[in-house]
Amino acid sequence: MLCRDGQFAGTELRQGDIIERNEALADAIRQAHAYYADADCYDFFLVLTPTCDLVMRSGKCNARYITLAAVRPLEVLVDRQLKKYKQSTSFPGTCLDRAKRIDAERFVSRIIHNTEEGYLFLPGELFFDNIDRCAFLLLSIALRSSHYEVCASAKYLQLDDIFAARVGDLTSNLYGGVATAAIEEQADVDHKQVIDDYVAKVLDRPGSYWLTKEQIRRLKQEVGAWKSANGGLEVTDEVVNDIASNMPAHMDLALERIATVIADNLLVENVAKEQFLNGIKIKLSSDPILKRFF
Repeated sequence: MLCRDGQFAGTELRQGDIIERNEALADAIRQAHAYYADADCYDFFLVLTPTCDLVMRSGKCNARYITLAAVRPLEVLVDRQLKKYKQSTSFPGTCLDRAKRIDAERFVSRIIHNTEEGYLFLPGELFFDNIDRCAFLLLSIALRSSHYEVCASAKYLQLDDIFAARVGDLTSNLYGGVATAAIEEQADVDHKQVIDDYVAKVLDRPGSYWLTKEQIRRLKQEVGAWKSANGGLEVTDEVVNDIASNMPAHMDLALERIATVIADNLLVENVAKEQFLNGIKIKLSSDPILKRFF
């Protein structure tokens, strides 16, 4: 995604440049956008102003303002998306609807491939702290062009021309999209494994549990039972993780319920086999808990 060696223009601003918030830049931002000058998670910004408007002529550029998009950790965006799948619980950890897992995986894949409108994915390997980040293209601020040198002095990374063009395309919402090199074209590696690893890293963080709704009900029951058995002690992350890690599979819970229904509704002796089976079928088909599995 980055420009090649020898192409980095350290004293010039270009569309797609990533600049790091230093003291001078924070002072400039603070004049009109105090929150972004001091708030956490706003350590980097992405230049949105077209390169042609940033060319310096006679000591100034054509642009009256330099527009910067906030660059934030990827987990901020993912957490927002996962709230749609989060199930309500009263104990530590995040329970997520497993039926929505495929939607979450597709979302992460779109982010990685830079096809999710309004965002530009920036992998952690580009940054000194190895934190995956994302430019929020619609979350932008503007600085007067008089702050050009301040912005240029804070320049941290310069994107390759095609990715810089992609920034312009995403920003302007052009009908014809700019095709950037996909992950599959960028390196001689197992591309599927790269994507799978990213998806797992983003979605399977410690304390996140992708469970069916019936498994979540069981988890709530077992957490409640643990609390009662331990004199009302506080439920910790470790307790929840231990219970969730040993949670029966969804099908096992279904079979368990079927066995319970049969055991609780065995008919009296000497009843005809056909009548017995019909009775069990009626009981199974009318059991409200079993219905939830299907």
